Amino acid sequence: MKTFNDAKDQPWLLDITVSALRRIKAVADVDLGDFTQIASGEILKRLAADPVLLADVLYAALLPEVERRGMAKDDFCDLICGDAIEDATRALLESLADFFPKAQGAVLRTILDIASRETRKAMEETAADLAALSGGQSTDARES
Repeated sequence: MKTFNDAKDQPWLLDITVSALRRIKAVADVDLGDFTQIASGEILKRLAADPVLLADVLYAALLPEVERRGMAKDDFCDLICGDAIEDATRALLESLADFFPKAQGAVLRTILDIASRETRKAMEETAADLAALSGGQSTDARES
């Protein structure tokens, strides 16, 4: 089980199970149980590019807890914004890697590590390009 905090800093415990995969497929029309599609990177790209899809997947995965908390779907989905997107994505993908057998989980973790490094590299290159365009001022938030 993995945890993430939503935009109001409320913790959520995420555990991918067969029941969760069924709910995700029914609600978000995403088959996270198909390892071949996951390993191809296509589903991961869709989740990374579409925060609405990500929120729907998380809602379906967490539906029993969402209902226990008495929340409507829109109320839950509205909490998946800002840093919560990154935190929830990490928790979802790590929980998914834990769901699969060890060998498949290891492959998925390798894919996640590569994707994380590539994303970080792209962000750094974009920041450098923006800094060059703005006359050399850094856009690195750590320096602000």
